[in-house]
Amino acid sequence: MKFLLCLGLCSVLSTHLFAQVKKPTEHLPAGRTVAVKTVKPVYADSVQFNKAFAALYPLLKPTPTITERAEITFSRMGRMLKARGVDSTAAHDSLLKALDPTMDRKILFDTYRSAFTAKELESLVAFFKTPVGKHYLEIENRLLDARSHSLDQYVQRTISMTVVPLEKPVPRGQGMPHTQMPDKIHDTNTPRPVIPIIPSK
Repeated sequence: MKFLLCLGLCSVLSTHLFAQVKKPTEHLPAGRTVAVKTVKPVYADSVQFNKAFAALYPLLKPTPTITERAEITFSRMGRMLKARGVDSTAAHDSLLKALDPTMDRKILFDTYRSAFTAKELESLVAFFKTPVGKHYLEIENRLLDARSHSLDQYVQRTISMTVVPLEKPVPRGQGMPHTQMPDKIHDTNTPRPVIPIIPSK
């Protein structure tokens, strides 16, 4: 009885909710889809932040640039493009037209904007202008690699050296079957290993 009551209640609620939802495709021209609008947050210190970022960006401007990265990547695709019958000149022109050369600045701006206030960014600018700050930017990639990739490598290497040797051999009949090759190729008395056939789903 309780089950039927819950089922009926869910049915009524779902019907009510469905009736409240407006179909997004109504009143849209043929072939158009509904785009999800993302609302960027509004910050009270935007003017101060923009000024601080304008001072910060030249200090940490990525090298190579977006255009240079695209040229490097495209140059490695020559053989693949030729194999697929793509006109490399036309493809290169299309790439440059589609590429936004200011995207590196936009990506950095959005990242720093979501992580720092204007006052914090001003402190970063002051630090990066010091000799220590300049040196930090020069070796930043090595530091980031040490904090992530190198640590992961150490953990994986340590697990491999300490845990794997403790593994016990899998008994016959459990897990993957052990296959034993005969001592002689033409020895007909030695039974051949049985390979299980797993039916396809």
